[in-house]
Amino acid sequence: MDPAVTPIDYYPDTPSFRDALRDEVTDFTPRYSMPLTEPELYSLIQQKRQASRDFRDSTIKWDERRQRNRDYWRGKMYSQDTGMPDEAYYSSYIDPVIYENSETRFTLASQRMPDIIVTSHDDNNLAVESAGVVEGFLKKKVNNKVTQRMLKNGLRQHELNFVAAIKCVWNPALASGNGDFSYYLVNPSRLILDPYAVYPDDGYTADNMEFVGEVLEEPVEMVYAKFPKKADELKQMIDLSTLNGLGRPSKLKYEEWWLRYYKNGQTYEGTCWLYQTIVLGQSRNPYYDWDGYKIYKPKLDTNGAYKTTSTLESEMKFSNYFEIPRKPYIFLTYQNLGESPYDDTTPLEQAIPTQRLINRTGRQIVEISQNAVPKKVFGNLITKEDARRVSNDPDESIWLDAPDVSKAMTWIQAEPPSPELYNLLQYAEQRMNGIFNTHGATKGSDAATDESGVAKQIQREGDLTTSDDLVDIVVERVVFEMAGWAMQMSKMFYDEPHFLRLTGADGTVMARELTKKDFRDGLEVDVKANSVDAATNRADALNMASRKAIDPLTMLEDMDKPNAKERVRRWIAFMNGANDGYQTYMKEIGVELEATSNPQPPFTPGGEGTENSQQAQKYIQQMTQGTIIAPPAKFDQTYVAAFVQFIRSGQFGSLPQEIKKNFRDFVQQLSQNFQNFQVNTPGSAFTQGPVVGTPQMAGVPPAQPGV
Repeated sequence: MDPAVTPIDYYPDTPSFRDALRDEVTDFTPRYSMPLTEPELYSLIQQKRQASRDFRDSTIKWDERRQRNRDYWRGKMYSQDTGMPDEAYYSSYIDPVIYENSETRFTLASQRMPDIIVTSHDDNNLAVESAGVVEGFLKKKVNNKVTQRMLKNGLRQHELNFVAAIKCVWNPALASGNGDFSYYLVNPSRLILDPYAVYPDDGYTADNMEFVGEVLEEPVEMVYAKFPKKADELKQMIDLSTLNGLGRPSKLKYEEWWLRYYKNGQTYEGTCWLYQTIVLGQSRNPYYDWDGYKIYKPKLDTNGAYKTTSTLESEMKFSNYFEIPRKPYIFLTYQNLGESPYDDTTPLEQAIPTQRLINRTGRQIVEISQNAVPKKVFGNLITKEDARRVSNDPDESIWLDAPDVSKAMTWIQAEPPSPELYNLLQYAEQRMNGIFNTHGATKGSDAATDESGVAKQIQREGDLTTSDDLVDIVVERVVFEMAGWAMQMSKMFYDEPHFLRLTGADGTVMARELTKKDFRDGLEVDVKANSVDAATNRADALNMASRKAIDPLTMLEDMDKPNAKERVRRWIAFMNGANDGYQTYMKEIGVELEATSNPQPPFTPGGEGTENSQQAQKYIQQMTQGTIIAPPAKFDQTYVAAFVQFIRSGQFGSLPQEIKKNFRDFVQQLSQNFQNFQVNTPGSAFTQGPVVGTPQMAGVPPAQPGV
């Protein structure tokens, strides 16, 4: 290592933190509750902003360190790299190994998106199907190429700035005006963070932060529309700025703050917006359901029958996936000692001294090589005019009228760069690869051509181990938090149907309209990182197939080909075409077309999978909570009797009108399904089915006006 390079070269002062063992007051700003008066809120924000700024500027030297990281990533060199005192000096030799290795690291970590898995607490068919639909929804909204690019950019931001954050927001303009959530990567320079907060071990959230501020920039007219009560006051302040010779602005920067506040012994989360001295607005956390809604619970007697009563028990439910209100920020962190929300260092910062060594050594080699060209020396036996005409042309001949030619012209040989310089440069590059875990085999470089294939594979596996750790610690956790925010936003704001269309791996297409009721309680989201990337999976599958180590179906599944079973069936029929004149292949295609054009009827009574009164009671419980249930394909008369009994009970009359209508629609659809058949299918589970030809199930009273 170059002895001239010291830590003082890449940030002036070592970051200093509070004494963790000393008892002291750590926050002198007052605890607060909302609503506050505007002067109180403005004063509080000023104190929080100053505390964050002092920490960044004085304690961790954030601006200086991140600027140096960004300069070296861009390829800008400093005078310290050359040993020259002039700060304006830039070396003519540039080998941006930091850029190459860091970008390789980001690519390796972001190319393998984790799998999102949704499970349900219940094991009935409806709950499992609902979990599958929500899982498909999350994969489309979260596990996509947009998120992959955002994660790669986020890893880069974190490496350069020691912090990075993804924010989830609700945008009313999306989904044809119905609104939808979206994510964006926050500019780190616009974040105002609680300086001594730490990330919880269960996720990279802001749960432990007393406050998070962000500087927003939006068109002026949009700010007026978002805060109509403060529009006039805001216009007056802007008009005053125009009187000072400033033009009328088209965009405006203002601050959004997410605060934790306390009231009556309870902890709440609030948000507010400020422009200079104007408090534009303040409210409780808008991304959490504070009010809730009422659900009804049917009551059964000891015999399992519904009680005849005029009242129903009820309880309050809340449209929340999160157990507590959260600030909508997801942070990326990797090398953090638990003393602040900013990571203590990054591999890029650690690599700066080595990059400087590479710059100095490479510059010395270049300059020595340039000076190593032999110099021509002329004596007094040749005139100056003749000496000027001597060139470096190898075909040129020189005639000298002198007994000793060496006295008229000779060469002074220069020393080439020493082998020690080349060895030092190679060592520095190896150390740089070690810091980032991006050796030649991982980057696809042919620098180490003398290494055996086994050695290259071992080296690559070692690099991928570190990359896998970055995926497990950072990428997987961030995707998990993004999926959680997707659930929270959907449960809160999907009042209107949102269309979902998915194509499965087997070629099937699923089209659904989702509302907040589809994101039912009891669904749990988990994220699992892929152990290998897709390209490696495909290569391994083709390699094993060439050695006949796997069957065609497994090969297609490992290659992530859509509709793998259908492909194998067609392939087998095609390969057998020489024996039967391709009749089987043609029949296979015909069967598929016939099955597509003649779907099975929706209702087939009797047989395996017939639902009975137990399933009916589960559905009744869910429908009283407002869930819309699709009628089953098979059911027996005990299933129908359970619905008839509940509707005849007094409990049905106390339900809200909307839920009553759902029950009537459900029962009428049961009758319609059964009426699709002229006679009962032999072997049906019905001994006495619904009355054919009536608009409602037997024994179910028609809807009364106003009921």
